This record gives sequence, structure tokens and C-alpha cells, in this order.
Amino acid sequence: MAAVAQIGYVPILLRWPNQTVLILGVAGNSAIIFLYLLTRVAGIPLFGPEAGEVEEVGFVDVCATASEAVIVVAMGALLRRVSRRSTALMAPLLAGVVMLFAHLPHLVLLLLLL
Repeated sequence: MAAVAQIGYVPILLRWPNQTVLILGVAGNSAIIFLYLLTRVAGIPLFGPEAGEVEEVGFVDVCATASEAVIVVAMGALLRRVSRRSTALMAPLLAGVVMLFAHLPHLVLLLLLL
């Protein structure tokens, strides 16, 4: 579900390149990282048959989470640039490229493990 949201986010960022959209991207990807850490450290205690059980850390999971962290850092850097009018159009293009390349390593690993 998170991947679908991230894929849907790119056209939104390209269509409306502003601070609000970038902040939403940083917040969304940070929430995904937080949820990953929560499920690996404390488990999800709210519901389900495995409530409260801590999930194992996997290599592909770590690669994906590292990619998300790179996205958060890159989008944070873009937030600083978007405030300048001359780079406002370049920021969403850079964000899309960063998102693509940040996710490539774990997608390749996932394909290799299948």
C-alpha cells in the first residue's frame, strides 16, 4: 500500500511543485520509516492474530527503509530550494529522479530473491 501511495505521489509532485506537497512527501516517507522501526522494535500492539509480535529484520526491508531515508533527506533538501523561484520547476524533476534511483537497489534485490 505504501508503494502505491509513493507511486501516486510522483505525479502530484510534478503537477503541483510546492512546499506543501514536499512536506507531505517528507511526512509520508517518515511515517513509513517510523512504522518499519515500530514493527521491528515493539511490534504493532493494536490488532490481529500476531498483535504485539516483533517482526524480523530482513535485508530487502533494510534496503527499502534506507531508500526511504534517502528520499526524506533529498526532499528536505529540495524544500530549501523550492523557496527560491528559479529552482521551483527543477525541484519536482529532481525529486522524481531521486525517488526512482533510491528505490532501484531494493527492487533489483527483490527480483533477485524471487
